[in-house]
Amino acid sequence: MTGRFIVIEGIDQSGKETQSRLLARQLKWDGHKTEKLSYPIYNSFSGREIAAFLDGKRSYPHQVLHMLYSMNRWESLDKLRELLRDSDYLIVDRYYPSNLAYGIARGLDERRKRYAIPAESKKGVP
Repeated sequence: MTGRFIVIEGIDQSGKETQSRLLARQLKWDGHKTEKLSYPIYNSFSGREIAAFLDGKRSYPHQVLHMLYSMNRWESLDKLRELLRDSDYLIVDRYYPSNLAYGIARGLDERRKRYAIPAESKKGVP
């Protein structure tokens, strides 16, 4: 059976990690195999570049930053698929809706937001 994909979205410091942890704990308590994932994943090429940007060590145009966040999901696609395959539930702290919202807030052209919808959704991944 393919696991259920649950995404917790929200602005910075809104309690996403806390809610993810509490939900995972309850689902595990109820006997479900549950995994968690949090984006961005910093131990990849794009993740290190995102971290450098967030730390003020790099500067990118908003379009490039948007692509780095998208690339970050692509880099972890195999892991995401594996977790979905092997779990009853996969709880994800942020996914593409955050990328889209922050992209638009930083100036991503709303008329082109169709490009922000993740290609992975067309490949059988939520």
